[in-house]
Amino acid sequence: MASASAGSFILFAGGTAMQSSSYFPDVDIFDSSSSKWSTASLTISRSLMAAATLGSRAFFAGGSNSTDYQSIVDIFDDSTGNWSVESLSVARSCIAATAVGNKVIFAGGFSSTTSYSNVVDIYDVVSRNWSLATLSVGRNRLAATTVGRFAIFAGGYSSSGYSAASDIYDSSSDTWYTSETIPLALWSPQGGGDVASGADLPIIIGAAVGGVAVLGIIGFLVYWLVIRKKKLDNSSIYSAKMTPTNVRPGTRNTLGNDRIPQDVLTLSDFIPLLELTGKRRDTWKGSKAFEVTLQSSSEEYGLIMSAFRRMDGENLLDAIVSVKAVVNPQIALNFIGHRELLSKRLESDPQIFKKDDWKTLRGSGVRSWMINQYRILFQQYAWNSVEMEVPVVPFLHGTDAAIARKIIDTGFSAISSLDAGFYGRGIYFTSKAQYALPYFATKAHPCLILCLTMPGNTFPVYEGYQDPDSRMGTPIKSGYQSNYVVTHRSGIPCEKMQFTDFYDELVLDQEAQVVPFAIIEFDKAILAPYAFNFQRVVPGLERKR
Repeated sequence: MASASAGSFILFAGGTAMQSSSYFPDVDIFDSSSSKWSTASLTISRSLMAAATLGSRAFFAGGSNSTDYQSIVDIFDDSTGNWSVESLSVARSCIAATAVGNKVIFAGGFSSTTSYSNVVDIYDVVSRNWSLATLSVGRNRLAATTVGRFAIFAGGYSSSGYSAASDIYDSSSDTWYTSETIPLALWSPQGGGDVASGADLPIIIGAAVGGVAVLGIIGFLVYWLVIRKKKLDNSSIYSAKMTPTNVRPGTRNTLGNDRIPQDVLTLSDFIPLLELTGKRRDTWKGSKAFEVTLQSSSEEYGLIMSAFRRMDGENLLDAIVSVKAVVNPQIALNFIGHRELLSKRLESDPQIFKKDDWKTLRGSGVRSWMINQYRILFQQYAWNSVEMEVPVVPFLHGTDAAIARKIIDTGFSAISSLDAGFYGRGIYFTSKAQYALPYFATKAHPCLILCLTMPGNTFPVYEGYQDPDSRMGTPIKSGYQSNYVVTHRSGIPCEKMQFTDFYDELVLDQEAQVVPFAIIEFDKAILAPYAFNFQRVVPGLERKR
């Protein structure tokens, strides 16, 4: 839904229903002068629109629905009570909009040709003419605001990940700047003229760009797993302590302090074992794996919860019983070795991860959208922004706590056999905690294993289990290292692009592609109502997870 005001009216337009994926044209209008409601309709049902107000007009631009991206701009004029329609130059959603002077500006967004549009549409309400400009960096979901004569577009998500770019439009001179190119005189009250305060502009840009907090525990783990190339010295497996020289410049350490405390131990130069007690502790007799229970008051616990929230875990927080950091040195070394092998193969053959024969198959447009969703998923983790060809992506695997410990101890071979599931034979994961509920919530001791995965070149699965060309039970195709499918809540593949209420499954067929780093255990009784909402029944078939 998008909202804007015009005169005494506040308008709430469009939107989608999460449960049914239906899109609405409805506009609810509240008149603050009479405290009465009325309704109207958009030209096209849609959600993810941009909204802005200029004078007596409210603008609702772009958006998307189950059919496609939209270019429509619906305009409500408070002075006449009438609606009119204009059109953007390129249909897109997740646009940023603001108004300055006599112009309304719509910037960036998703389109049918790119997820990171640099298009800027500018509408002059006086002349009723459109003009075009270009963002310095193409991006979506950016923030927009106006200060005096300046319209500022900041942050967002680009092809390189989260963006710190800012584009500044000066309406008095019809000139675009970035924060690096804007003349110094414009930052001061004297040079700014009608700017409320020259100091306000950098403050607002900073606030708009913000920054996404690094998930310290995962980020640091990935650094040791992915960046460091030293071999593990088995004779000194616990000898290396974390010191400031071990940390990549510009990153926060695991505990988020300026210094790394010397009572935190690591497994050689690779894996930090987060021990708040200051001593290592083997919690499983005869096991090569280690765990430490994290206190809810600790920062490490909070960091894992930040990761869990990012993986759709917000509604399950009240069911959590315990959170444990876990590590198995051998599994971690296998993961590191596999990544080094893939990296070397990539150096010798840059086309190794470029196979995309799925483009010739049925549903190629939706498959392309699935690949884009996968890229958006892994690009939200900063460590993937540089090395995109072999990304490392957090995923979840739901099971019983007893089986989870066997998996941590000996690897996913503890499952006995690969799952002959709907979307290929392999080990199944999801990035959505609630989607995993049917696979773990009914277990005696339900838990989720948080893992780092290495999907490599992934094959987008469009085929359902009943289709003639179903991937059910088949091995992962040659030239690909995993299968990835975007599904409805029902577990059935999405048959068309959608922008809300979708989930995913990742299928891996090699244990070396995954390393667990945490276990979250849950109260079965508290999980029950959430599991009920996500139950999936497929007649005649049962999936083993």
